[in-house]
Amino acid sequence: MISQTVFLANGPQEYAFGLQWFQAQGIGDIGKQAFALARKANATHYTLRKLRGQYGLANVTDRQMTLRHIAKPWQSAAATLAEAISGTWIAALPLAGNRYYVVAVINGRILTGDSGDVVFSTEDDAKTHVDTLLKHNKFQTVYAPPEWRIQHSKTLDLAATLTKRRGSTLASVRFWSVHFKPWQYAAAGTAAAIFAGTTIYIIAAHHRAAERAALAARHRPVIIRPTITPAGATLARCASTLPLMLYAMAIPGFDNETATCDANTATLTTRVKPNNPISVIRSYAPQAIFTNDHRTADVPFHFHNPLPTAAVAPPFWTLNQYKTALANIAEPAEAQPDTDNHPPSPIPACGCQTYQWTITTAAPPEMWLDPLAQIPNTSVTLASVAMAAGTMTWTIKGTGYVAP
Repeated sequence: MISQTVFLANGPQEYAFGLQWFQAQGIGDIGKQAFALARKANATHYTLRKLRGQYGLANVTDRQMTLRHIAKPWQSAAATLAEAISGTWIAALPLAGNRYYVVAVINGRILTGDSGDVVFSTEDDAKTHVDTLLKHNKFQTVYAPPEWRIQHSKTLDLAATLTKRRGSTLASVRFWSVHFKPWQYAAAGTAAAIFAGTTIYIIAAHHRAAERAALAARHRPVIIRPTITPAGATLARCASTLPLMLYAMAIPGFDNETATCDANTATLTTRVKPNNPISVIRSYAPQAIFTNDHRTADVPFHFHNPLPTAAVAPPFWTLNQYKTALANIAEPAEAQPDTDNHPPSPIPACGCQTYQWTITTAAPPEMWLDPLAQIPNTSVTLASVAMAAGTMTWTIKGTGYVAP
């Protein structure tokens, strides 16, 4: 059973405090996992942190849920703070109504269960909870009121920090949990009538435009353009899948080294420890492919849902624009993008040329995923992640279509 969630406004945005968090299992659809558990636990809402493989559940009463929250959903306070503050930390923050809010984050992930995102009605209960978490976890930073006198603790401006990043929004498990006031029924009916009339008009206009386009197409030369899986789609899948594989898929007697991913398959590379029979890994992963010396094995997992594709189309960036964008994304990583060892190749069908590139960076996915996704006519052929000395290093290879 999920406890009641507290909602407070910070400027025009309302935030949800006190969710119960869970780590996604395996490499399946995190949204389906969250929805299924929310139904089972009688939660009314859920929220996703796909890049961290987490989802949170919340309970909202019918009186709390109004039409305004459909147009502007609540955001998770814990998810917003976890995006704004990196690393491993804990914060105890006073809220309105003499309440206290405790949020705990370890390596960017909110502490699971009902311990990492909690609202307390008394200061003493909040102190006790913080003391318990400090005894069992090693936090790099502690944010707490000065009067608590916790050694090396700092203060945190909750209102200012919430505005630094946008957190994940809450989605309703069932639509009819919305509480409509009498005047809102009339407004909803009027809006539905206007929407229906507008839709009919748009459909009719669309059909007329389609007929004109079809007539014009008969006299237009056919150009077959290359199709690609956009970089954003591949990277979103790989960024949410590979860290989970590297951390969560522990096989006795084997050390995970790297995890790689393309649009269709994710592969875990693991090293066999001495005196461990390969039958062990066979029992856990029958699809494992061993090297000839049986010292390493690749364990492939095929994605069942195909990613969308799009045709390569103008406008095309120039080569210099492309190089500049890649260099900015790679910073402040130690390695700069490899862009000069693969000269462009002309593609007459699209009036462009292909450009092969590689980026190696220790920055987390949230630092480079969106900037890469916004580069037009770009695909990712391979993404890999390796863990060494506590640092996760990403290598991303791709193809761009640039102006000739």
